[in-house]
Formats: sequence, structure tokens, C-alpha cells
Amino acid sequence: MKREGSSLEKHPRLAEIIAALDAKRSYRAISEAFSVSLAALSRYVNRERGQLGGATAGANSLAAIDRLIQDVTALRHRGRRQRDPKLTLAASRELRALVELRARLAARQPLATPEPAADLDDATLAAMAETLARKRTIQ
Repeated sequence: MKREGSSLEKHPRLAEIIAALDAKRSYRAISEAFSVSLAALSRYVNRERGQLGGATAGANSLAAIDRLIQDVTALRHRGRRQRDPKLTLAASRELRALVELRARLAARQPLATPEPAADLDDATLAAMAETLARKRTIQ
């Protein structure tokens, strides 16, 4: 049985609640200002923001992991330069784990869809299709 939606989604001031969440106001302040429960806010953020805001959160996570990968790579290079096998091995293991984590997180991210450049008229679209057809027959 699927739930139809949380009480928060039916709230008449949902847009204001979302704005307060985006402004990073505390759950308690939002709860008191809009007469909603802390549990409803928490459920909304975990479910809706986890799905809808996941791209932003994931992008921030990927950027943080990329910075860690750079730092650990530098440590591994330092271990090699200093001929320190323990440091090199530890950094290599950590690097492997970070790359694996990054791949898992990247796989969860929705693919970015390019925005359409502009609306094209029928004549332009026909000319583009004709050019592409010509190029395919040449190859």
C-alpha cells in the first residue's frame, strides 16, 4: 500500500516551509512557526530532499571525495619519494577505497540532461536532418 503523501505536502504554506528549510533554519523554529511536527519535517527532508535534492548533495559529496583523493594521492607520492612502504601502502589502500566510494556515489547521481539550446523552426530542423543524413551516407 503506497502512502499518498505526508501531512507536510498538504500544508497550505508548504512553499514558505521549503524556503525556511533552504535558508537552513532549525527544524524547531520551522515547527513552531508553521505548526508542524518535528517528525513531519524530518520525514519530509529525508524522503523528498533525499530524492529531489540528492543531486546537489551528491555533487557536494563527490567534490569532497575528489579533494580527499587529491590529498591521499599526494600522500602516496610522498611515501614513494621518501621510500616509506608503510605510508605508500596505507595511502594506496585509502585511495582504492575512496575511488570505490566515488564510483558508487556517481552511479547514484542522475545523469545531467542538456538544456535545449533554442527552439528551431522547421526549415532549420530539416536542413540539419539533411546534413546529418548526407554525412552518414558519406561515411
